Amino acid sequence: MKFDLKIESNPASSGWVLKLSTKGQPLGEHQLNQFRVGTLVLPIPPEENRVALPANYADLWTNQNQVTALFRSILARVSQEGQIEAAGLYLFACLLGPKLWQTVQAQVPAGESLELRLLIADPDLARLPWEMIRAERQVLLGNRHVNLYRTISLASSPTVSLTVELPLRVLFVIAAKLDDPEVNAASEYLSLLRRLQEIEGFPFEIRLLSTLNGPQAATFEAMQQTIQLFQPHVLHLVAHGGLDGGRAYLEFPVENRGEDGRRDAANLEQALKGAGLRAVVLNACYSGQTPISASSNGRSNPGLGQQEELVAQTQTVRSSIAARLVEAGIPFVVGMNGRVSDQVCRLFAREFYVSLSEGHSVPEACARGRWAGLAGQYQAAQKIDWALPVLFMPENGLDRLEITGQNQVRDLPQLAREIIPPRRPDFCDRLAFLQDFQSLLIPGKSKQPALALYTVGQEGRGLGKTRLLEEMGSAAVRAGHFACVIPAEEKVDFRGYLTRTVALNIEQAAEHWFPNAPFSLRQLDLTLKALSTTPIGSNLEGLAESVKTLLKRGADDQIERRALVAAFCQDLVDLANRVGPDKLVVLLFDDTHAIGTALPYFQELLLEKGLYTVNERVRVVFAFDSTPPDRRDAAQSLFLYAQESRWINLLQVTPFLETEEALAYRQYVLHREPPLVDIGTRNELFLLFQRQVKGIPSNLMSMEKELIPFLLQIEALARANDRDLLTQ
Repeated sequence: MKFDLKIESNPASSGWVLKLSTKGQPLGEHQLNQFRVGTLVLPIPPEENRVALPANYADLWTNQNQVTALFRSILARVSQEGQIEAAGLYLFACLLGPKLWQTVQAQVPAGESLELRLLIADPDLARLPWEMIRAERQVLLGNRHVNLYRTISLASSPTVSLTVELPLRVLFVIAAKLDDPEVNAASEYLSLLRRLQEIEGFPFEIRLLSTLNGPQAATFEAMQQTIQLFQPHVLHLVAHGGLDGGRAYLEFPVENRGEDGRRDAANLEQALKGAGLRAVVLNACYSGQTPISASSNGRSNPGLGQQEELVAQTQTVRSSIAARLVEAGIPFVVGMNGRVSDQVCRLFAREFYVSLSEGHSVPEACARGRWAGLAGQYQAAQKIDWALPVLFMPENGLDRLEITGQNQVRDLPQLAREIIPPRRPDFCDRLAFLQDFQSLLIPGKSKQPALALYTVGQEGRGLGKTRLLEEMGSAAVRAGHFACVIPAEEKVDFRGYLTRTVALNIEQAAEHWFPNAPFSLRQLDLTLKALSTTPIGSNLEGLAESVKTLLKRGADDQIERRALVAAFCQDLVDLANRVGPDKLVVLLFDDTHAIGTALPYFQELLLEKGLYTVNERVRVVFAFDSTPPDRRDAAQSLFLYAQESRWINLLQVTPFLETEEALAYRQYVLHREPPLVDIGTRNELFLLFQRQVKGIPSNLMSMEKELIPFLLQIEALARANDRDLLTQ
């Protein structure tokens, strides 16, 4: 049941009046006086609303210095024992009080959820953390059936369609540096949505933009371009926030020194308006809080966790970035009232996205996420992290996404496990490579439809290029594309490699995709039969035309190869059509340096003149060692070919980069079953992992028998099964 709480200016005084109603029927109201100390403006609740406070704060109602110090500590994230409880009771007295709370409870039918819709026009009051409210030592939002969210009064309702066809498309943009201690983006992307995809089977399709591939990969402009191509349902943005002359902004990386990467609400509004986004999640300081403006020097740039600067600043602004995006027409925006701890962030995002994909309303999804953060936070009574995610939505807008396609969505995670069986221990992300691979998965003609991964000689052993191929293939299947990993076969000619290795693996993968309607490479088979008796001519505009030009015996090998590739390409297009519209066929070739006499034809035909011509529906990834001693000539030829090709994105697989190494260790333990979380000193754990792994991914497996059990024994790591935690 929904209740509206509106706080309006009181024309008869300097304070406000709070009005409670449901379905347009008034239920009560009370007056709120105000007092101001410097830049901090606070309400004073009526005497009849004042409840018992902790002993150390018993005179909070009449001691303005104490209440000012209390909220300064809360905003600065330096609260002391008892302050969280006192602030929650104070806010409860301002917002409801015992009398209105009893009125609300009496109206709610048994078993029905309660939603408090808070509309505050005054930025001074909107700045306060109302989500902390508690009554008689009980956090109101600690009950998963009680919710509070902010509404924005608009001249007209948003026109964005609220229909979402699964899978839920989420664009993750990590604009902050990945090694930034204040923005632990790894705990979000690496352990949340991908874990839900792979293990629990939720229908998500994810794109990632991060600074790991260089600052240009996650610029404001890169985000805009990806939104246009990917058309996500949800944008999840991790960034630093700051202030400049009263303007709240988010910080994006820039390609060139001297450029200004700051983007304010107006910039974001212009970039996101009309993009069709159903929801935006802003994990950044100031994004959900109406900030106090810059200090007397006219400029301030506090990062996450530095909210103590807020209390010394002078000028107020109208609304938060999140609220501005709602005003721009985005139906739902979640902003953060501060830096959220790793565990709270993980649990909030888990429940938020799972609830959305299951068809729950957006307010309910946010409430579940907030409750999960509260349930899972150590000493939650002394912290406010769980209360910092704030949902904004239009006052008269709909509260639910219309989820369609549940019956049509395949069990893609299970399908991925069948086609490309996972190895244990779980794969350790190499974000730079996965991010480049994700660019291949955007339908439409690609300038670089092929991705090549290479290692160098003996140093390449243990770097995991085969694991990278397997993870890329699995990610493609989870996104709804057809994919298979094709191993090398030595000492084989082109016809044998294409038919005995490539075609066989494709047809085996197709058996899982179409168990009731087998798929075979029919055109390739027909052409092979034709070539066994009659050679083929040179007119290869299409297979049908080329078959008509069958001539006499004795055609050269090039004509034969072109005919086979033309047939193979037509079969792949047919396969893509069967998989579905806007879906791709992704072929991942492993150890291509080892395919011997077939290698020149692989270069010339499968990539350049063959698959490149149909790259709107087909993508190619291949891996090789550039200088293996037993295949030196072929490998070097392949390396030169990939290096000179304008449509192959060539990437070297090396030991972990320093930035990626820390993320790899954290992701490794978070992706176990059940996941492990560090409860000790993170730097000490990093050094322990670093000594044993030495930057080589395959060395992670050696941790299973010795290091992981040791860390569990000394309680540097702890088992954290989110599902069990959230069902207690």
